[in-house]
Order: sequence, then structure tokens, then C-alpha cells
Amino acid sequence: MLTGKYVKIIKWHRIILYYTLIVMAVICIFVYIMCRTNTVYTDGFSKSEFHRIPIGATAQQVLDKLGHPFDAICERKKTGDFYYSYENASIHDIFREASYNSPDVFWLHYSKSYDGNSNFRCFYIAISNGVVIAKDTGIYFD
Repeated sequence: MLTGKYVKIIKWHRIILYYTLIVMAVICIFVYIMCRTNTVYTDGFSKSEFHRIPIGATAQQVLDKLGHPFDAICERKKTGDFYYSYENASIHDIFREASYNSPDVFWLHYSKSYDGNSNFRCFYIAISNGVVIAKDTGIYFD
């Protein structure tokens, strides 16, 4: 049987654990609410359609299912450099650049921050050689 000293220690550990869990839950709820309200999606974007796009889908299939992205970032495979040259370009220009002979990876952005300065949920698709090679979702913390 535990003595009074050990019972008090166990009670303090439980209290600390409960408060820690409560603080963590509050932080998670706050981040979720902030990210949810500060995210803007492209016209025609659907989370369910995003998740249905398979690796290997063509760039045109992505366009048909999700519509036009906000912008695209090109990653040079040889150097690993990133540059933003397609923010206001036509989606057809982007896909022409991401054609079957291109060694580059184009990350299409289907979400962004509402005000440009805050956290948001990310939905990105990577296209190389005319097909989807990766999809990425997450939370961008600014």
C-alpha cells in the first residue's frame, strides 16, 4: 500500500498531466481555427477531388478536376533552386513548361493565405514530365 507521501506525488503528477493536456488541446484548437479561417482555395477546388488524384495523373487531368492553381513554383532539378515565374501566367503556359521533356518540377498551389501574412492549409501538386509525381498537404506557419 502507498503511503501518504507517494499518494501526494501521484496526485501532483496527474494534475500536471491534466493541465498539460488542456493547454495542448487549446493550442491545437486555436491553430485549427486560425488555419481554417485564413485559407482561400482556387475556384473549382475540392478537397475530395484533390485526394482522388493519383500519382501518375496527367497535368490536364489535374486541371479538369481542380481547375486553375493560384500559382506555380518551378524547382530546377539540376540545381535545386526555386523560382516564382508563373504567378500570373496562363495555366497552359505552365503545363507547356511542364511538358514531357522538362527536367523541372512544377508545384501547383491550390490554396493560399487569405491576407497573405498568416497561417493557412496547403494543398500542392508536383508535376514533372507532364504527370503528377507528388501531392502535399499540411499547414503553413508564417
